[in-house]
Amino acid sequence: DAVSALAYSAAGDRLASGSKDRTIRITGPMGEYLGDPIRGHEGAILALAWAQDGEVLYSAGADGTVRRWDVRQFQVREPELAEFALALGLQQNVTSPDGRWQAVTDGSPVVRILNRRTPQAPPRELYGHWLPVQALAFSPDSQRLVTGGADHAVMLWNVEGDLISPPILIHLAPVTKVEFTPEGKTVVTQSEDGTSREIAATAEGWLEQLKER
Repeated sequence: DAVSALAYSAAGDRLASGSKDRTIRITGPMGEYLGDPIRGHEGAILALAWAQDGEVLYSAGADGTVRRWDVRQFQVREPELAEFALALGLQQNVTSPDGRWQAVTDGSPVVRILNRRTPQAPPRELYGHWLPVQALAFSPDSQRLVTGGADHAVMLWNVEGDLISPPILIHLAPVTKVEFTPEGKTVVTQSEDGTSREIAATAEGWLEQLKER
């Protein structure tokens, strides 16, 4: 039946729609239905409103009643990392220590950063490598991302997607692993050339201090 009322949740990730057939449906950011239709009114749905926390939905019907619905079961489910990687064919994916950011790559030179708190927002795309990215790691403060590629390059980014400083070429073969040390001031890299190096890194970029391990 025809839709007679619409309301977006405060986070913008769910849309409630009421119809003249007396039902309410909730859809996710991709238009997918979340759960079964909500039934209870004896007349067409005239108005809908979400509580600020997104856990309660109010509806007013032509039957003269206002109803309160617990809609916690209609949350948008965040895919598990393994499921997300499988669905997109990802070869690398890491989550920031604070759980907010996820960096992924599908074996191409492009890295995408997703904000897990707003899954409906488009990812930020990082362009800089010219061969596939093979290693990713977030800093302990979740504000920087280091990437290593088959192009032998190591790059340092902020979570806004900006390259903090020019790429550095410190290996003679593809980079296979990158990681921050616990204090977040040093990046450790490994390569197919059999070497491992330490690079001092700050929020402003690389420091010219290289150490072979």
